[in-house]
Amino acid sequence: MENQWVYQRILEAVPEGIWIVDTQGRTLFCTERMAGILGTDVESMAGGTCFDCVFPADLPEAQHQLALNLAGDAPPFDFRLRRGDGAAIWVSISCRPMYDDSDSIIGLLGLFTDITERKRAEATLFESEERLKSAQRLSHVGNWEWDGGSARMRLSEEICRIFGQPLKYAPDLAGFLQAVHPQDRERVEQLIRGSIAGKEWTEVLEFQIIRPDGDVRTITCNAEIMRDSVGVPMRIFGACQDVTDQRRTEVSLRRNLDELAHVNRVAAIGELAAALAHELNQPLAAILINAQAAAGFLGDQRPDIARVHECLTDIIADDKRAGEVIARLREMLRKGQSRASPVHLNDVVGEAARLAGSEALLRDVAVKIEKNTTLPPVLGDRVQLCQVVLNLIVNGLDAAAEQPPGNRWVLVRTAQSDDDGVELTVEDSGKGIAADAMGRLFEPFFSTKQKGLGMGLSISRSIVQAHGGRIWAENVAGRGGVFRCSLPAAQPTAEATKNAFA
Repeated sequence: MENQWVYQRILEAVPEGIWIVDTQGRTLFCTERMAGILGTDVESMAGGTCFDCVFPADLPEAQHQLALNLAGDAPPFDFRLRRGDGAAIWVSISCRPMYDDSDSIIGLLGLFTDITERKRAEATLFESEERLKSAQRLSHVGNWEWDGGSARMRLSEEICRIFGQPLKYAPDLAGFLQAVHPQDRERVEQLIRGSIAGKEWTEVLEFQIIRPDGDVRTITCNAEIMRDSVGVPMRIFGACQDVTDQRRTEVSLRRNLDELAHVNRVAAIGELAAALAHELNQPLAAILINAQAAAGFLGDQRPDIARVHECLTDIIADDKRAGEVIARLREMLRKGQSRASPVHLNDVVGEAARLAGSEALLRDVAVKIEKNTTLPPVLGDRVQLCQVVLNLIVNGLDAAAEQPPGNRWVLVRTAQSDDDGVELTVEDSGKGIAADAMGRLFEPFFSTKQKGLGMGLSISRSIVQAHGGRIWAENVAGRGGVFRCSLPAAQPTAEATKNAFA
């Protein structure tokens, strides 16, 4: 009797539920804890089988596991049981065969642990990981980790996909760098090794990699360092994004912008054709007159060499004037990709004003220029910036030409912007911009001119935005319209020049 009491206390102290069944799965014994796991009582379980409470979908596996355990020891397994209230729970089961005196198996003793909460946590974690994987696949972003203990890098599935490597790929730093394009390898290695040494990662790194199949991809990468209590780097956590398609799209858009800008320049030169022809005819006519005069002087019996020399000097000067007009036209009509270099806005304004000078004379519009001579340069394509200024000046000429003579002017002003960049202002004496047109000025194909293409301002905005600036329009009370354009000052670094318009 005393032993039975001891056994009962031992069974009650076991944290798992205990269930003993025969070889057919019929219940021979169970503890109160086992009955509690199933939401019932010991009396209700008597006479039933262990299969009565198995979740229907798991019944074939439960029967298979019973057979395995009856054949000998088998590892623990998990499946679902249905409680008395109908709720499904997860249990982990460890079974041991029970033998009679002749060593024949007569049943199984099973230890049951309720692992429902653990399974829920695992399901939540799995769902979270799957969402993260999906987000990484959709955004082409993967994460990596450098472990200070093993000196190896662990890569997520998306990083492996980006790099064209098999899953679970865990290279050391040298193996990781081997995938980096040779032209970027030294720069990437310096940054990563600097981080390993404890230097904070303060920039988004962009570089190219070469996949095993030869495909070249463009990657951006950022990272954070996890340190121990004394500040020594333990791990570096990083994220990489495949921006190849984005960069290719940017290049394609840049080419399209170059094409549109070229078309717009041709159209602008076409509008100025009459004025430019007039400007070109002047030196050509002067050359003809001086050449005829020189020929006349040389035909005299006693040629006046000094007069001939004067004519030839004038011919040279007029030839240079004509050459400058042609050079400006050729430059504006040049077709090609954008070329970034430090550009002084005052020089661009002067060039655009010279191109529009003859047109201003024909329309009897005064073009006034006020320059801030202390402006820093901007980083950009000189021809495209000249195109923007020329578009704005020509728009100002069109607006001012509608006013009576004596009140026709365009004011071009350069100044330093509030953010230490440069600002261009083109103001005219016209009637101003109509309220219904103000919000649509920069839309493609929208024009306030009867024969306008509606592309000049749209392309100008695209050019300005590509240079990191902005352009807008407003009216000046009691005067005309004004266009303002702000551009950032050129960064005095080789890297900025290298990446511009890339």
